[in-house]
Amino acid sequence: MSMVCFLSVMRNQREQLTASLTARRPWWKRRLGQNSFHGSTLHGNLVRLLILFHFPITTYSCYQLTLDSSIASITSKVLAALSFALLSVLIPAWLLFRVATTSTSKLYDATRTLLALGPLYNEYQHDSQLFAGMMFVANLCLGVVVGCGQQSGTAQAIIILVVEVIVTLSTSIWLPWMHGAQMGVISFIFCVARIIAAVLMVILARPVRATSLVS
Repeated sequence: MSMVCFLSVMRNQREQLTASLTARRPWWKRRLGQNSFHGSTLHGNLVRLLILFHFPITTYSCYQLTLDSSIASITSKVLAALSFALLSVLIPAWLLFRVATTSTSKLYDATRTLLALGPLYNEYQHDSQLFAGMMFVANLCLGVVVGCGQQSGTAQAIIILVVEVIVTLSTSIWLPWMHGAQMGVISFIFCVARIIAAVLMVILARPVRATSLVS
């Protein structure tokens, strides 16, 4: 009988402790029962999709906003503005804020946190988690340039070249990958290849207009 009472008291204390810890957590870090594991997995897959489609979404939404009202409807422009605001700016900024405000040990040791936010930083070493922010910023700059700068191919190529040089220098200085990953040389080769492609665009790019094609 005493053992049953002891177990009941321990269970009540555990429930009280869990409730107090849950009440102290911010609302965005609270978990909902046993389905939180599957929710973290779903969250991580959505983050992967955002990483893959961040640049094309930014490019297309910016291009849609520059179209004349006779070509693009008001509805399409509103949807493009919402896509740019949410998917290109606000959600990436929110994810980076969560990574920045979470301790390094929890980012790499807590299973649910790794599942939910891991695609942003799991290939980088400790204290280099925010390197994913550079990827989002570079995609945002390139998407705006490609989507909004359709009138001048030369200006687009010059800005793309500047962005690629900045990304290359930042990557070479930061070196965010884990020790022994041998990613520095590979990343530098790809960065140099992108810079060469940007230089070729600066040399060869000419503004192509529909009137010149028709004539």
